[in-house]
Amino acid sequence: MAITAADLKFYLSGGAANADPDLSLGGIISTTEVITATLHNLFDIVTSAETSAGDTEYRCIYLKNEHATLTLQASKIFINTQTPNAETSMEVGLGTSIISGTEQTIADEDTSPTGITWTALVGEANAQAIGD
Repeated sequence: MAITAADLKFYLSGGAANADPDLSLGGIISTTEVITATLHNLFDIVTSAETSAGDTEYRCIYLKNEHATLTLQASKIFINTQTPNAETSMEVGLGTSIISGTEQTIADEDTSPTGITWTALVGEANAQAIGD
């Protein structure tokens, strides 16, 4: 049986018991799944003052293949469409600890993690390889 979309799940970081997206700042994978198709399921509302000030916020989430026997091969990630507001944008950066499985923890949502390259990756043609 093939890997399906239902086998691929996103989880918060911040420790096994973390259920607060605002605290998804790296560290151990949480048991709390990021619920898709829910507004503000990962980032809080960006105020006009934050936008005007050029606020940048960070989150760390994990992608987990929960298929019982198959490895997800040659996987890639991209952003389907950018945010509808021209004054905001979303970028993706792959963590530095793909092998060890535990990503670095940042002090707060305003602190950029080290060693990460951020890219807009809009559209499948701009997808970034994650690997197996």
